[in-house]
Amino acid sequence: AAEAAARHVLELGPEDSSMAGFVSRCILGITLYWAGRRDEAQVELERALRRARAGANDLGQGYALGYLALCAAGDGELEGAGELVETAARVSEAPGYSEHFVSMVRHLAHGEAAERRGATPEAERALRRAMELARRGAGRLEMAAAVIALARVRQLAGDGDEVARLLADARATLELCPDPGTLAATLASAERAQPRRGDTELTDRELAVLRLL
Repeated sequence: AAEAAARHVLELGPEDSSMAGFVSRCILGITLYWAGRRDEAQVELERALRRARAGANDLGQGYALGYLALCAAGDGELEGAGELVETAARVSEAPGYSEHFVSMVRHLAHGEAAERRGATPEAERALRRAMELARRGAGRLEMAAAVIALARVRQLAGDGDEVARLLADARATLELCPDPGTLAATLASAERAQPRRGDTELTDRELAVLRLL
């Protein structure tokens, strides 16, 4: 529905640097991202970024850059993801920017890229910050994504109790979504990776070491 609405706005008239032009492109890019159509999402997000820059829209730039960083991280382009995260962080130092919920996306991208690099403590810090900021907004998919990503990192640390709480939280959030997109499969995968009590004689810490190996 969000994709259809965004495309409808774009069909109504010529695009410019207005807020409507930015929002429609940004929403379109975001919905394509969560639908798993990353290549298409990148095209729309880059267009949204150009409009945000033309309109001196700091929050818009940060939002688009964060999602572009997520696309890069998902494609395994960790260096590119890091550069986009740093660019997003440099857009503004105003508290109204850095503490706004849209800033969670760059922290989420930072955390996911760090996890892929094996920098677990760095990933955990970034993902906890992403989760904190996400709870200030209304984006269920963004909130759930931060929680699931943190759960994956905590699985590596062998903290089964926190992982169970996080995954239950993510499940409750996604059950409110008519169409959770790719996150449904991401959550299911994280749940399958969680060992059940009594199914193994290995401790959580031993399982964490095996996963790292």
